[in-house]
Parts: sequence; C-alpha cells; structure tokens
Amino acid sequence: MKTVVLAALAMGFFPAVALAQNGFISGRIISETDNKALSFVHVFANEKNATQTDENGRFPLSGLVRGNYQVKIKFIGFEDYSVDNIIIEEDGQHIQLPDIRLKEKTIRINEVMIMEHRTGYDDRYGSTNHIVTKKQLELIVPVGTEEALKTVPGVNVAGDMGISNRLNVGIRGSYPRRSDKILILEDGTPVAPAPYLAPSAYYNPPSERLDGIEVIKGAEVLTYGPNNIYGAINYITRRPPPSPTITANFTGGSQRYLSGLLSYGGTWNNVGAELQILGKNFDGYTQNSQSKIFNTTAKVYADLGSKQSFYVKINYHTENSLATYSALTPLTFRLAPKQNPFDADELLTTRYGIDLVHNLALGSKVVLNSKVYASQFSRDWWRQNTSVIRASTARSYLGDDIYFSKYSYLEGQTFTDDDYVRVGKLSNGRESTKARNRLFNVGGLQETAKINWLTGEVKHQSEVAFRFHAEKFQNTEISNDSSRFARSGKIVLDETYRLYALSGHAKHSFNYKKLTVVPALRIEYIIMNAKDLLKISNDPNNTGDENYQRPENTFFEALPGISLNYRIIEKINSNWSVFSSLYKGYTPPTSEAGFLAVDEEGNVSKPVDFSDINIKPETSFDFEIGTRGSLKDNGFSGQVSYFRNDIRNFYAAGRQEAFESLANVLINGIETGASLNLHSLMKMKKHQFSISGTFSLLIGKIKSGTLTDSDILNVKHTPATKQELVDMINENPGGFNVYYKDVNGNDSLITTPLTVNDFGNISRLDIIFGEDGLDNIPPYIPDYLFSVSVNYSIKGVGVNLVYNRVGSQYTEYLNFVNESGEGAIGKLDAYHTLDATVSYSLKHCKNMTLDGLRLFVSGKNLFNDVYRASRLHRISSGIFPAGFVQVIGGIEFKF
Repeated sequence: MKTVVLAALAMGFFPAVALAQNGFISGRIISETDNKALSFVHVFANEKNATQTDENGRFPLSGLVRGNYQVKIKFIGFEDYSVDNIIIEEDGQHIQLPDIRLKEKTIRINEVMIMEHRTGYDDRYGSTNHIVTKKQLELIVPVGTEEALKTVPGVNVAGDMGISNRLNVGIRGSYPRRSDKILILEDGTPVAPAPYLAPSAYYNPPSERLDGIEVIKGAEVLTYGPNNIYGAINYITRRPPPSPTITANFTGGSQRYLSGLLSYGGTWNNVGAELQILGKNFDGYTQNSQSKIFNTTAKVYADLGSKQSFYVKINYHTENSLATYSALTPLTFRLAPKQNPFDADELLTTRYGIDLVHNLALGSKVVLNSKVYASQFSRDWWRQNTSVIRASTARSYLGDDIYFSKYSYLEGQTFTDDDYVRVGKLSNGRESTKARNRLFNVGGLQETAKINWLTGEVKHQSEVAFRFHAEKFQNTEISNDSSRFARSGKIVLDETYRLYALSGHAKHSFNYKKLTVVPALRIEYIIMNAKDLLKISNDPNNTGDENYQRPENTFFEALPGISLNYRIIEKINSNWSVFSSLYKGYTPPTSEAGFLAVDEEGNVSKPVDFSDINIKPETSFDFEIGTRGSLKDNGFSGQVSYFRNDIRNFYAAGRQEAFESLANVLINGIETGASLNLHSLMKMKKHQFSISGTFSLLIGKIKSGTLTDSDILNVKHTPATKQELVDMINENPGGFNVYYKDVNGNDSLITTPLTVNDFGNISRLDIIFGEDGLDNIPPYIPDYLFSVSVNYSIKGVGVNLVYNRVGSQYTEYLNFVNESGEGAIGKLDAYHTLDATVSYSLKHCKNMTLDGLRLFVSGKNLFNDVYRASRLHRISSGIFPAGFVQVIGGIEFKF
C-alpha cells in the first residue's frame, strides 16, 4: 500500500516539476469593439496545449517544450485569430504577447454569444441593467432563479413554494404575483405562456440550464416587446462549447432534493451543437409539495460561409408537482409552518418550444436578422376546494379520520375565536377539487435590419424591426364532487381567446467621441377577440356563425424613448459613464381586462353591448438617470440610478382587486450595486477576494383611482383589523364610500362616523385615492432591499457568503398592518437570509480539454428563521412561508 501511495505521489509531482521547467506563453484578449476583456476564450498552441482566458481576459499556455508554436484563438461570435512563429528556445522561457483584439463577426448570432461580464452590468445597454454572471451562478448554486434574482437591485421576490417553478418577482415596484407585469425572455425570445393575453410566468427555465441572467430596465426595454413599464428578465441559456465537451452536474440534498444535468456538445469547424438533459426532483419545504421536472434542449449553430449564419433551439419541458394555492393561517404558521394538508392538489405542465434564427450580411454594413419562434404550453391544475373554519370546530367538522391524519398538531391546544385553519371543503362527507386547465399556442416572426456607417467622426448604427405575433388561449374549468382525487367532472367554464399583434421598433445610435444618443420608437397594434363557448352552447339563438357572440377589441400605441450616455473615462482597464433614459412604457390588456368599457370619467364596467368595449392599455412615463463604471482593471465597479415611473390607466391591481376608475400610480427609487475585487487592487496572484453589494430604496404612491376589493369584507377579520379599518374610514372620510343594506336590499351610503360595532353592517366599500382621498403605498413595495456577497478562494478552494435583507411591505392597497384570522391581509415584516457555499475545483489533463472537477456544498437559509414570504392569493391562500434551512451538495465535471 505504501508503494502505491509513493508511486501516485511521484506521478503527480514529477510532471509538475517538468512543467515548471518548460516554457509558457501568456497574453490578454479584448474586444476590438469596446476594448473590454473577453472571458472563457479558448486558446490553443499547436492544437495540443489548450487553455481559456480568465475574468480579466488573460491566459497562460504552460508546459511548452522547445519549438515553434502557432497560437490559435476561437470564440463564438468573433473572428478566428492566430499568432504564428512563436519560438520557445529554452526551458523556463516566458513569452508575453501584446494585447490581442478580436473582431466581432458581422453575422454573429446573439443567442450563442458567450459574454462573461466582469461587472454587474453590461454597458452595451444604454439604460440601467444588471447581470447575474455565470460565475455568480456557480458561486450561489441556486435551487431556482429567484434565489439568484434576490441579489439584483430593485428586484423583490414574493415567495410561493420557494423553488421558482412559477416566478413571482417584482421589478421597480411591479406587482410580483406570477411576474405578469414584466417581460420574461429566454435568449431574447418571450417565454411566458401567452405574453399578451396571459403573461403569468407559469414556465420558468431551471437555473441549471443558465449561463447568466440579464435584468434590463429603462428605454432599452422598448426593443424587446410589450410589458415594458418596469423591465425585462432575459435568461441566457448555455451555449455550445468551443470544443467537444461532456458536462455532468449532479446535486442532492435535504428535502430529497436531486438535480442532474448531462450535456454533450462542441464546435466542429463552423458548426456548434449541444444536447442538454435535465432531471430535477424535490419534496419541497412543506408537506405535499413534491415537484418533478424534466427538461431537454438541443441547439445547433452554423456559419454558412462569411455572409450567413443559422441557429436553432428546440426545448421540451414538463413538470408534475403537488402545487397548491392554499397556504397557512396565522395559527398554523405559529404551530406547524411546514403543514400542508392538501394532498390532492396536482399541477401538470408541458411545454414545446422552437427558435430559428438566420443572419444574412448584405455587404459590410447591413445585416438582416430573421427569427421564427413557436411554443405550446399546457397547464392542467387540479386544486382542492377549501374552507376556512375556526380551529375549535376542526375536529367536529372534519371527523376523526381526517382530523388526526392531517391536523393532529391542533390536539391539546387552546383556541380563541380568531384562530382559524384552512381545510378541505366537505360536501356529503367528501372533499372535492376543481380544475383550471389552460392551453396556450404562441408563434411569431421577426425581421430586423441593422446598418452601421460613418459620417465624419460620428458613428451611426440603425436598427429597424418588424414582428408578427399570434396567440391562442383556451381556458377551461372542471368541477367534481365525487372525490378530491377525481380528474374529471362537469365543465363550468370554457373560453377561447385569440390575439394578433403587429409591432415594430426603430432606433438609431449616434456616437460622437464620448457621447452616445439613441432615440427609439416602438409601435404596437393589437387585435384580440374572445368567445365564451359554454355560454354559446347553452344559447338557443346560436346561429352557428364563427363570429357569433365573439367580442373584438383593437389597440394601437406609439411608444417613443431616448437614452443618452457620456463616457467620462474610456480606457482599456478603466471606464466610467453617466447615462439617462426617458420613454413611454406599455402593458397591453390581458384576457381579463381587454373586453371592458370605460366611460368619460374613467369608470370601468363590463359592457352590456360588445360595441361598448373601449378600455385602453396601461401606459407610463418612465425616467431614469445614473452613473456606472469600473476602475483599475475591474478592481472596483458599480452602478447607481434613480428612476421614476408614472403609470396611467392602471386597472388590474392584484388578486380580487381592481380599479373601478382607472388609477394613476407613481413609483420611484434609487438602485445601487457595487463590487470590490481586492485581488485585482492588491495584485494578488494566488488569492481571489471580492465583496459585492446592492441596495435599493423604493417609494410608491397611488395618486388617483377608485378601487374595488371584493375580498376585503369577506376576510376573517379580527378585532384589530376591524378597528384598523374603522379608524381608516373615520380618519379619511374622503377616501371611502361606505354602504349599508337598506330595508329594500339596496346599498345606502353612510356618512356618519363608524364604530367597530357598525362593522358587520357594511355591505360595500369603495376605496378612493387622490388629493381628497388616500395616498397609500402599492402592495409588495418593500421599504428597502439589501444584499451583500463575500467570496474568497485560494488554490481551488472557495467560500461564498450571501446575506439578503428585505424591508417590511404591505400586501394590499388599504395597507393593513394587522393580520386577519386566515392570513389574507396584513403587513409582511422585514426578514433576512444567509446562504453559504464551499467549493473545491481541480483542473487536470495537460491539454486542459477537461475543465476539471468541482465539488461543492451549499447551505441555504442558515438562520432557519421562517418568515412570512407573501399572501399572493389572499383569501385563497393566506400565508406562504419561507426561510427553511436546506443543505445541498454536488459534483460537476467536464471532459
């Protein structure tokens, strides 16, 4: 045994000695376009020795024996480069090459560009943006994308089930439920099930497939699509590697978490391809919340000569989860925060998607880009019908079998009249379910022309695009009362929506010395129609005409914008600029809001006649100003911006909340992000030590509008919430219209001060915002957002810490502080989390085609401080908890 150990040590030691005696070549690679260092560029010496550049664009080619070498450089999206006749004449000789400038290909496909950013932003964008880099994702080892997005300024995560399968984030104060107020992209293509009709994020790419995440704000969003008031999230998926590579990543941990990603791909001459297969299983943080995901993606990229390139991506995704809308009451949160009795809630989703991209160069100045995309997404969601009952009555209501199998934690407890539990609704002793099944078909074609030219000292770049986009949304609800596990029943809703959108944008960049000015214009024209198939089927006057009882609405919007950027410092190792943007934002009406009527005073109603449909989309006046840059070879980098979003025609507020008269909402704030790389500043060669942090201050105000909250009188009010509402009404009489039922059953307006004893008489409540009414804060706008990350590594061993803190936030428009008995209303307290990751990376194989072996262990929510994450579905859900500790570990290798 001793002999074997000595032999193994010798095998590892003597090559290292020989390597130290051999020569090496080093250099740095930067982009010819903007002088930025390029990371992960593959560098070869005589096709045998290989390496890749680090985050500063530097590379070493070591272990070179005496001889003549040719250094070749290959990087997707850039022209190949080579340096010939480099001669190593003696052992230990070091040859330092001058900076190598790579030229971007005219026909590059942006979807396969591998740009590893050293800063938390990309200054190719003229407005505020934030980047979660590939390196950050490796350091965080996120279970889902929400975990990574918590580190982005201005992004608020409202927890649901905690694994990001359905994204719930807000940007710059947008309502976070299903992220339906923001534009979600994957490699630049919209991936919401129906970006116009139903933009809720029921599909979210698994974090294992990503090389980075872009959060884009300001006028730049105009070029990406609708839903552009607050910003866009662009998921950057993994690209085909430059050389044939097998990648395997296996992760497992507590709550029976298991994730496995296997991929094979490479680049052969001018063709790159990769196949990725991902399987993911998780039991969830609470009972009955298991999730299974299978995702596979195939990509092919090809340069078809010097003037054409082609790219295709095909994706299949399926999820089978015990996903629920129902969560906790305050009593359950206190006694058993992991409790979830709803074992019959089941969600099945399937997505097929394809992207085709073709670039054609017309001469040296004009490039035509064609993109075709299509997807089908199905969502079958069976959810138990639920009731909220007093905890003291749970055993008598449920019976001993259900009570002791699911609610035994209540046994022996003492309850008040304000202690409630959420249970399965019983009818004839049986629990039942209801399905909300949806099918979405989406397709589109976009043509883009980009033109570059010079006039004197002014560089011009024009971009003109046209898009045709179509959607079909089928919405069906099925009710059963035979068993909670039944998966068929009576159809109670059957609707079909269709939409056709013609859109386009034009922008022109004027670049004169250090100043860049980019005016832009987006045009949106929408035709949408609906059909209530169930209603028509019961209509004896049905004529059989395809357009019978099919309301239609059209919308047209012109969205101008402009961005400015002035570069104060512009060097290879340092740059700094100030920027600003101004634009008109736009959220198109969804299927829920697109067929309403609005009178001259802005009052909203459901029209009696289809000809009365006239609602307008939400629009905004958005402004921002900021500064950003990096100094001393990225030793320090940062971005600070102030934004102001003034939103008009605001209708859809939250779940069971809508404005009877369209609202005006103002949200502004400050977003900051900075990174300090001490290893760069202090010229450390063996150590890597960096600290980065973000801070956001958000302020919101509802300037006008009359709100109907259909839940507010139906929640399980406690004496505290009753008193709070009565005090609101008495202190702000101009903010409420209070009605009682009169003897004839009609609503009668009450103008006298109220007491708590009057609460039960209120039949209707109109909530009025404005100068003479309330000036409350929109929900889910935290007082502040704060994140700090610390990373240290030496000789392959790395430690990463991430601390997040989120300020308190209201969850509805009346800004209740106290919590109702079932948890539907009430302020969310501030909370904090701490995550830590320890990793070890080992690179081996002389030719470096094996990136190496990486082992890691990551602890999530190490405080184990369970907090109220959201009340996203209000009465339907109550409190969603988060903050449960989780430990995962894994291995990744490439060869």
